[in-house]
Amino acid sequence: NPDLFVKIWFDAGGRVDVSFFHVSVPDIEVYSDLPTEGDYDQKGTATLDRRYIRHEYEYAPGAVINALQALADQAVDDSQDIRNGVLLVETPDFRWKGAAGMADPDKGTEMLPDDQFRSASVGKTLCATLVMKLVEAGKISLEEEISQYLPESVMNGLHEYDGKSYSNTIITRQLLNHTSGLPDYFFDGPANVYGMSDFMTLMLETPDKLWEPEETIEYAKTNLTPFFPPGQGYHYSDTNYQLLGLIIESVTDKPLHEVYHEFLFDPLGMNHTYMEFRETPRHSIPGRSLSHVYMGDIDYTHVTAYSAGWAGGGLVTTAEDLNRFIRAFAGNKIFDDLLTREEMFNWVDLGNGAYYGFGLERLVFDEFGIPDLVGLGELWGHSGFGNSFMYYWPEEDISICGTLNQAVIGEGEDLSWLIQTVLPVMVTLKADGAGQTWTEAFDALHEKISAEYAFTEWKGIDWNAKYAEFRPRIVNAESEKDEAAYYLALREYAYSVPDRLMSLFPYTENGTAIASKVTYQHIGGSYGLTVIGLD
Repeated sequence: NPDLFVKIWFDAGGRVDVSFFHVSVPDIEVYSDLPTEGDYDQKGTATLDRRYIRHEYEYAPGAVINALQALADQAVDDSQDIRNGVLLVETPDFRWKGAAGMADPDKGTEMLPDDQFRSASVGKTLCATLVMKLVEAGKISLEEEISQYLPESVMNGLHEYDGKSYSNTIITRQLLNHTSGLPDYFFDGPANVYGMSDFMTLMLETPDKLWEPEETIEYAKTNLTPFFPPGQGYHYSDTNYQLLGLIIESVTDKPLHEVYHEFLFDPLGMNHTYMEFRETPRHSIPGRSLSHVYMGDIDYTHVTAYSAGWAGGGLVTTAEDLNRFIRAFAGNKIFDDLLTREEMFNWVDLGNGAYYGFGLERLVFDEFGIPDLVGLGELWGHSGFGNSFMYYWPEEDISICGTLNQAVIGEGEDLSWLIQTVLPVMVTLKADGAGQTWTEAFDALHEKISAEYAFTEWKGIDWNAKYAEFRPRIVNAESEKDEAAYYLALREYAYSVPDRLMSLFPYTENGTAIASKVTYQHIGGSYGLTVIGLD
């Protein structure tokens, strides 16, 4: 049946709730208002394999929920500057997202985990990834002079250093890893007493101005000076990514936001990410808009001049969408050629454990000189103005995304918060065994069910025999990392327990059950998984 509506009562982690699923075949999208720590209307993911559909929802052990929510609350409570924030953490054992503070103080609206925020420079990772998709397509060359893609109006006077023009020697690679020597129109130049550059001051003085990327590049050419010849140093510059955005538009003959949707947002299911000021907003929660973001006491949420960010960080997104991206990127599921991503890992050594690749920051803990961080491995990802963040911890397969929505504490303060506060908690939780293996989850489930079904018509069940029959299959599935075999073993285990409450039957008006081919089992409580058998 292409449109199957199922009402399910389920028990997950000790909680009993009601959820509604809409399963569309063959697209297999699952929508539910399954509760996530009080939040509803979440969209799940599903796969169809060996005749089962899996729906995953937010679930984490109580210790994890308490510890991570405490971090989010503390970040807001302990700072006079941070008004709100979102934190999402996904590990092999659990995923959790939470929020703190007020999304809109004028309306008294509390921050929610799915509220949208500005990506700022986190968007550079997505922009660089988009460039590499076009490199794969043969539309861009990393070693080509950018003058091959851009008009003379942009190239003239772009890079004048020490009396010599280097404009026509800049190549694509040097824009991606900030080795072009070009100045940063956004941050470079004299700063006022509040630490804001002339350009930032100009933005606040002309808040209603819609900036075009060519104007920001012209500002850099007119008011700033390059730092070194191309390829002879490193200097972080938003100007590099404005040029990359223009190159993308040039080789595709499409607006940048359309190319983002074609190559990244739509394929990855980033349904709540869009280019601000360039397209119609795609709200993550009906009736809610962009969460408020600050520079000290200045609320610049509705400052149109922030359109100057464009390719260097002009996205609005959610922690959920950033997590979708970084996990797809980490799993090398974005590029057709597995070596394409490796090209982005050609790091420029910035010293003290910091490196920069193509739109990627890399932080090697052993080189930080901090004893407590030795042996933890590394992070890679990006942070942004307003202290948005998206990082992946490869050694632990952990992704961390979110925002603190405050720029005045300094870009990178979010990173200090993550390293000094969030990561130690993650290490502690891991040491405490907060997550469970598949076998441990089965053991817990068996113990729970055998205790609950030890009366009336279930008294005759030989639970020891049942355990001996199914546990080897679970152990084998875990050793082979065969997820489908694990779910199917649990499904058969649940089927073997005679329980009229574990099947869904439509009822006549007088309450007589009508046999149905749609059945339900609750499996793996520690994982919060639900299986709908399609017979």
